[in-house]
Amino acid sequence: MFKKVVVIVTCLLSFGFGSVCLADSLAERLASKVDFLQSANEVGKKIKDDEVRSLMNFLNKNAVLAAPHQDGLRFLENAEKQDSFMIVPVLESDKGISPYWDSIFLAENAAANFLPEIRAIVLKNSAAYSSVGKAIMLLHEGYHAYLFSQNPYEGRQSDQDYCYEEVKVHTFQNKVMTLLGGKLYQKILADEVSRISKNAKITQDGFKLAGRTEYDERLALALGKPISEKEQDFIQSGVWINAVFVFFDKNYKEDAIDKKALFLRMLYKESGIL
Repeated sequence: MFKKVVVIVTCLLSFGFGSVCLADSLAERLASKVDFLQSANEVGKKIKDDEVRSLMNFLNKNAVLAAPHQDGLRFLENAEKQDSFMIVPVLESDKGISPYWDSIFLAENAAANFLPEIRAIVLKNSAAYSSVGKAIMLLHEGYHAYLFSQNPYEGRQSDQDYCYEEVKVHTFQNKVMTLLGGKLYQKILADEVSRISKNAKITQDGFKLAGRTEYDERLALALGKPISEKEQDFIQSGVWINAVFVFFDKNYKEDAIDKKALFLRMLYKESGIL
């Protein structure tokens, strides 16, 4: 998550581009936006969940295509609705636009981010993800955008607030993956919960849990085959976090939410997200 405030530049582009390069980049960004939304809509139709359906209604109605600009964002579609948020597919040609956007390029700990200071979901390296990977990614970041629309805030979000929000978002993602993966995913998840439980060390001062394993090949049958190592890591990390949350629900009861937030804070500190 990037917490620096930047200026938003509103610059609506028409089809009369003076540059073929601009037209090509618009077409590429638009194709990426359509691809992500279509992937998420397909998953939503498969799992038939009311919360997912509500989120997809929000995303389909309010997503506005935008591009990086040296002073913030360039709008490529009208952004007149109160709940509008930007979808920003970043391209190789965007490198060097500004230090802010270069910092997003250099951050390899996430393939997508919701940036509340510019109301934008930033999508990176989308070619490395299948339609299912794209769907899960957009539903995750889209849930952040939806929560922000319900309770907008200004300035920097504290690490604590961010981690408690991430608990809500990962809980939602866990449900999506469980419904999508069916009985086989539930079996994989149960195996992972068992592994974590057997190796867990719980004391009065805290807990120590087993780290993430390598990609479980059974997930290709449950969720579809990943098309890259990055997607394998993304999916396996989702399963691991899901299992850790189940472990906390079983062992900490009333304190489970606090333990989940602490776990995510430790994880994000270690990975450089916070």
